[in-house]
Amino acid sequence: MSNFFNLEENGTNIRTECIAGITLFISVSYILVLNPEILASTGLPRDQLYTATALVAAISTLLMGWYANQPLAMAPGMGINALFAYGLVQGQGMSVAEALTAALFSGIIFFILSLFGLRTFLKAAIPNVIKLSCMAGIGIFIAYIGLKNSGIIVSNPATFITLGNITTASTAIPLVGLILLGFLLRVHNKAAALITIVAITITTWILGIAEAPDFGALFSMPAMPTDIILKFDFTKIGSISFITAVMSLLFFDLLDTTGTLLGISRASGVRDEEGDIFASRRALQVDAGSTVLSSVLGSSPATVYVESALAPQSGGQTGLVAIVVGMLFLVSLFIEPFFSAIPGQASAPVLIAVGAVLMRGAADIKWNRIEHILPAFFTIVGMALTFSIANGLSLGIISYAILNSFPGKHAPIEDKVSIQTYILSVLLATYLIIYNTSL
Repeated sequence: MSNFFNLEENGTNIRTECIAGITLFISVSYILVLNPEILASTGLPRDQLYTATALVAAISTLLMGWYANQPLAMAPGMGINALFAYGLVQGQGMSVAEALTAALFSGIIFFILSLFGLRTFLKAAIPNVIKLSCMAGIGIFIAYIGLKNSGIIVSNPATFITLGNITTASTAIPLVGLILLGFLLRVHNKAAALITIVAITITTWILGIAEAPDFGALFSMPAMPTDIILKFDFTKIGSISFITAVMSLLFFDLLDTTGTLLGISRASGVRDEEGDIFASRRALQVDAGSTVLSSVLGSSPATVYVESALAPQSGGQTGLVAIVVGMLFLVSLFIEPFFSAIPGQASAPVLIAVGAVLMRGAADIKWNRIEHILPAFFTIVGMALTFSIANGLSLGIISYAILNSFPGKHAPIEDKVSIQTYILSVLLATYLIIYNTSL
């Protein structure tokens, strides 16, 4: 096992990888509840959706660990599941079978592209300032999720968001957890995140803030997804609405994955064959294949989870982390009540802390040059304020291409906009138009 995952070469060990895997799993386990809840709005049975969600997450994440050797968690994506349910099915009036068929086609196209030069094209098309910005953008994105889950920030009709009531126990406990996490990180405890999550979970159960599971009825057999598996309808594959749906899902998944992999790769220092920090070719292939798998099992497309940034911060460096996460997703099939009882407050301090750490990615941006400042700003802020990595990445790349189309006399040669960047910018502008018409 040590040789297969190159543990020694990566400066890690089985214990550290397992702790990182458990921490990462707990942080993403909320999808086991939220994805069925969102997709059930289309009329699909919730219990079968839980099974499909767990199976997609387990198989995809195990493949990510075994084939790509990356410490990344995969599951049906938040955001793209809303596009699937509220945009395509409820908004455009597509049947569930038609939407799943569109997801199937988007996954097949993504997979073919990943085999034939997609990564090389993206590497040349995405400017360096955008690559730097992705890490910081994902940091704000993760921290925003943590602040929201903890209740530290809440919605406000006048100001959109505002400070929550920090005197309530449900908010005070995550704040205390953040202090505990900070202390454990200062003493270099690699289990800091896991200890914090477990401590908050048990505390909320004891105080009745979150409902503890019934340990006497913890185990149950999963519902077989007989009504949603292979639920396809190929009768409208030539229609404009179908093609639009395929393109919306394809670009959303591709951009979401690329931005996440860029940010996490830079945070962990993972380098490719040429010595550059960029997304793994095999990781892109696994993500594309998982989109196909998701549609076959009756779920919206799977993607790499932004919470995967927790793994390197917990010491996890290899695919063994993903193997642990994938195995726990399989276990979750049989103990659904336990994972449904883990409150959002439990992982909130970890998300906030990791988000803060990822902000260091902005340090290398040339903040004295407007042609770099604005694209970086649109990328970073766009990810957080639109709650979409895909949107932030799109806005950043498009603005870079526009601002750097007419360089001054003394502009560095590296600021020259490549033909690949122009092509990608046009495609992204088209995507944003198509995406908005899908809502």
